[in-house]
Amino acid sequence: MSRILHKAYGLSIDSDLPLPELSSMSPEAVEDVDVEIRQMTLEAPEHYGALRQVGSFLWASTTCLWLQIPGVVTFLVREGRQILFEPAAGVDEDSIRLFLLGSAIGALLMQRGLLVLHGNAVRIGDRCMVCLGHSGAGKSTLATAFSQRGYEILADDVVPVTADGWVLPGIARAKLWADSIKHLGIETTGLQRIRPMLEKFSLPLDRSPALEPLALGGLYILDKHNLPDSTIEPLQGIQRFGWLCEHNYRPRFIDAMGLQAQRFSLCVAIAGKVKVKQIMRSSTVFDVDSLVDKILADMGVVA
Repeated sequence: MSRILHKAYGLSIDSDLPLPELSSMSPEAVEDVDVEIRQMTLEAPEHYGALRQVGSFLWASTTCLWLQIPGVVTFLVREGRQILFEPAAGVDEDSIRLFLLGSAIGALLMQRGLLVLHGNAVRIGDRCMVCLGHSGAGKSTLATAFSQRGYEILADDVVPVTADGWVLPGIARAKLWADSIKHLGIETTGLQRIRPMLEKFSLPLDRSPALEPLALGGLYILDKHNLPDSTIEPLQGIQRFGWLCEHNYRPRFIDAMGLQAQRFSLCVAIAGKVKVKQIMRSSTVFDVDSLVDKILADMGVVA
């Protein structure tokens, strides 16, 4: 069987585990693979050098992270180039992929010196808008609403940004709970659950497989309030830096690998280059179409 490589985050990826969420590429187009993902039996974390225990299932050094998801999979992420994984007995591939394309790839991107944000990135013209927020804020619902308007999704959940403000294309999908899918008028028939026991689905979104990195045109922090209408307000100075730090992806990985100085310099650089604004939307009724219009208007686009 011919070997298939994948591309994501500007990296060529050779994986033992099928990754249908990622764009495929021909091996002939790649001289040296950037990232290897290999299934193998992993040793205890003490076997891998000077790793320090920072949690019940987390060990790390500056270049290596050992992470166990009990009952699912164990990962060893090394030097921004390699992800080794050992599945638990009887676990399904969807569950492995969920953590591989989330926590494991997020740690690898941190090791490669990128600012990894927890949000979604949407292409708007020749730049992109990144929406950040805590789980349940409505980021994926908002990204899907943009997709329904014909805008391309650059990345979902894991959003890597370079120090000079370029966003790297990741996975074109949204992970949505059943009620959010219903709210958007989408049928769940044929959609794959992100894990067999969850009422949360993976919704593929249209995007050109040749999409290149885009300049970061705006950062929006999505949150809720008790008022009926959504608002967009600019953040100033230290507020912008603080919100960026708060919405780093898996901040405990940053602390575990001792990457605090890297995070600080990256957040300072991005906060100084890009407008950061806070969106407050109703906690009771999510008028997502109206919010899309407001964001487009804020970015100078006629909806």
